[in-house]
Amino acid sequence: MVFTMPVLVIYAFFNRYFLKGISFTGGKMIPLVSFLLAHDIRL
Repeated sequence: MVFTMPVLVIYAFFNRYFLKGISFTGGKMIPLVSFLLAHDIRL
């Protein structure tokens, strides 16, 4: 329960930020997300 709340908040924030990025920059956000995911996988 204590761990689930921050995850939901982060997910909601990321979702909102990701949708804004798509709206404003079109496809430019996709490479950034790919880079972040690759960085997460390396960690």
